[in-house]
Amino acid sequence: MDELLSLLTRYPYWPHRPRASSVEQHAAFARASLQGAELVRHHRGSILVAAVARQTLGWDTEKLGVPSARLSVIVDPDSVEVTASIVGEALASATSAGFGYLFTRVDARELATVQHLERAGFRTVDAIVSQYLRVGVQPGVSAAPSGIAVREATAADAALVEEMTDATLTQSRFHSDPLVGVEKARAMYREWARNSVSGLNELTLIAEVDGVPAGFLSCKDVRGAREAYGYGYCRIELVAVLEAFRGTGAVQALTANLLARCPAHGWALCGIGTQISNATALRAYGKAGFTPGDAIFSMRWRADDARHG
Repeated sequence: MDELLSLLTRYPYWPHRPRASSVEQHAAFARASLQGAELVRHHRGSILVAAVARQTLGWDTEKLGVPSARLSVIVDPDSVEVTASIVGEALASATSAGFGYLFTRVDARELATVQHLERAGFRTVDAIVSQYLRVGVQPGVSAAPSGIAVREATAADAALVEEMTDATLTQSRFHSDPLVGVEKARAMYREWARNSVSGLNELTLIAEVDGVPAGFLSCKDVRGAREAYGYGYCRIELVAVLEAFRGTGAVQALTANLLARCPAHGWALCGIGTQISNATALRAYGKAGFTPGDAIFSMRWRADDARHG
């Protein structure tokens, strides 16, 4: 067996993974997500007990103007004492390769890893809860409210979803980063929204009340899920409901319409990540049938952060 795959079978914290599946399936899903990654490895004898995978982030590099990469810190729970060492090695390797911005997500149960990353100069910029909904088998899904029409978005809706995103989305790992700033974060999310209906995402839906756009959601097929789990899995990446239409059931209407379309896309599971501070959204997704899963800290390191010289 590939030694990284073997390590991943012993690592219970891979983010955004469905919980009701086998260890082997989770490891295969995580391994597929790391295709092409540069690895820093730590062995105990002949056994790989820790690794940090680095993957270049092209979009972040372009928008932030800093060579950017994502790190995945993978440590066998029985070998947490090596975390500080391998994080230091990975940071040295990344800076030697010219990267000035590093991003990682860490399960909230991995507090030791969070603390080692903080000591290495990483800053926590976001905290999210993932929620999941199984298509066709999830109990307690609310019926779609009457009076709300939902349609599939097209490229002609790019300006509309951009405006709705800008009017509603105020929290993210970029909005909360003092070295990015709110204005640049808003511009990044406007572009992301435009791209979502221009080929980036597989499906974007718009809810309308009496013909007036009220909100939208946009979701993307999760790479590697079909091979690992035997079913498709979509991740809802952007959701916006205009303030005037909150409480009308727009989220339930969008979710119900998404569920009806999932079989045509081969999706048996839907996931979404929400800031832990956004109690209103968490309640809305609960009413729409989502149940909580993992909680994750988003952290970043920047070479130009004065906190670490």
